[in-house]
This record gives sequence, C-alpha cells and structure tokens, in this order.
Amino acid sequence: MAAADGLALLASRLLLTPTSHAIRQQIITRQRASATQLWPAASVTACGSFVQGTSLRASDLDLVISLPPDKTYPDTISWARRLQTLNSQHSEMMKPESSYVAKVKSMFLLHYESAAAGEDVKVDVTFQRLEPMQGRDVFLCAQLDRFAGAREALVLLKAWMCFHGFAEPYTGGIGNYGLALGLVACINFLSRTRPPVPTNAYGLVREYLRYFTDPDLPPWNGILDVRTGGIVKEQPFVSSENYLMVMDPVVERHVIGGRGFRRMELREAMKGLLEVVEREGPGMGVDKATEVFAGGDIEGAGDKRRPVVKEAIKRWKIETRERRREEGRVIAAALRGKRNGLVRRL
Repeated sequence: MAAADGLALLASRLLLTPTSHAIRQQIITRQRASATQLWPAASVTACGSFVQGTSLRASDLDLVISLPPDKTYPDTISWARRLQTLNSQHSEMMKPESSYVAKVKSMFLLHYESAAAGEDVKVDVTFQRLEPMQGRDVFLCAQLDRFAGAREALVLLKAWMCFHGFAEPYTGGIGNYGLALGLVACINFLSRTRPPVPTNAYGLVREYLRYFTDPDLPPWNGILDVRTGGIVKEQPFVSSENYLMVMDPVVERHVIGGRGFRRMELREAMKGLLEVVEREGPGMGVDKATEVFAGGDIEGAGDKRRPVVKEAIKRWKIETRERRREEGRVIAAALRGKRNGLVRRL
C-alpha cells in the first residue's frame, strides 16, 4: 500500500466514527436544551475540530454559548456554576464527578464528561461571542479544502502531538488551532516559494516538520503570516522567548506556547519524527504509521489526559515555579541596587 493511501487510511481510522459523531450531536442538542432553560435567548454551537472535521476518537467537544448582539454576557463564574448544577440533574447529560469549572486566560470554562450511549465524551463549554470562533472555523475549513491531503496531515500531526504530550497550549504545547494555523502557513509558504505542494498526507507531514525544525525558515525568524507562510516582522528567536507568534487572520495575533518553555523540546521531538518519516519513506504502511503517530492506540487518539500529558503538566508547573522564583530574585536584586545607590547619594 502506498504511503499516500496508508497514511490517509490511518487518518480516517483516527477520526470519529459515524456513531461517535451522532453521539456528539445528541450532546449538543441536550446542552442547548439545558442552556436555554437558564438563558432563553442563548444559542449553543459546536466549534473547533468537530466543525473542521478533524476530531480524533478521544478529542474534547468544544461548545460555545452565545447571546444576541443586544444582550450582555456574564463575566463572572456564576454562569458556569448555574449550568453545572442544572446539568448535574440529568444523568444522561453529564457525570457529576467529572465536572469542574476552570479559568482559561480571562474566560471561565465548564468541563464535564458525558456518558451518552455508553461512550465517554469530554465536553468544554464557554460563554462568549460566537463570531470570532466561527470566523476561525470558516477560515481553516476554506484553507484545508484548498489542498489534497491537508486534513489528513493535520489529523496525523494532531494525534502525534497528543500522544507525546504537546497538545496543551497552557503547558507550552500546540493546541488544535495553533497546529492548524502552522500547517496552513507551511502550505502557503510552499506554494509561494517551492511549488508544487505535495498532494498527500505523507508529503505534507514531512514538509511541515522541515518547516518547523529548520532554523533558517520563517517560524524561527519572526512573526509568522499564516496567509503567506512568510514573516510579517523580523523577530529572531531567543531562547528566553520560547514561543511562536502567528498573525491570525481572524483575531490578529495568536501565541503558540506562550505560557510554557517547551519550544526547543518540541523541536527536538519533531526532528526525531522527521527522521522516522524520511527513513520509512513514501512506503510507510498503515501499521507502522499507527505506531509512529498514535503509539498504536487508535481509540485513545486525542486523549490529553494520558500519563505523558500529566508528566508534561508536572514539568511545566515546576519550570514555571522556578522561572517565577528567578524573576523574583532578579527584581529583588535590582531593588537592592537602587536602595544602595540612594543611600550612597544621601
């Protein structure tokens, strides 16, 4: 079997089955009915990978509660608590023990697991304006539709990121949206500078890995323009600024890995994957690809709660704590220097 076929077959196996897709539609319907009990004018809409057609077997389902333009959005945690309480009254809606409320950046999020039809589905609900989220989905779908093999390549890369613990943005990894932006930037860079663009998943995965591991290419030398794959503004990479800045066509700027210090770790892991991909060559079969991209576990693809992810979060917490301590020591030293200088002048 040719790699183009083998990797495409693996990508199709990693995606939601028709039954799983239908179960998620049921969850959306139930959550919509629950939310409108609290906010009659509200709508509940799926966004992200589910809409883009790149949800893996164990991917979370992202839902957005939104209101008409003339309504005011809640800005406190109370909405999530109220919805959590209402959801918990319906066993088919969620497992109460799985539910929690968290704050991500400046936004509150309700997370829970639904055991609909015997399949555990992790759900994240936010209350925000829908237009930016839909704009992202529309942009990415249009971009992925332009090139054969793009969706399959994204699914394979996403599975690999999840399996190796690089899929959590707040630990310095790359989330689904950042990963998709990077792939689109890579494809646009190739079409502009190195045509023709590969038309299968194998070729696109290989080029993506080259794009993000070569220090001479745009991702390492400035703010990345997704529409061209080139640089908007030169800003050479510095190890202390361990993140990637991308010009998002919808919300202007998107920071990848801005809360973690893992870019060099990710680059080394990508280099290792690139070596395997190039060594196996276009003849990589589906069994080998399953091992390489998903650790042999198709059903668990997309699960961000594996032990390797927990270990990555643990490392991130330790590194963040140490970095803050070091920043505190630097600030304290600077303040002591100012005080000493003031005493000498007096």
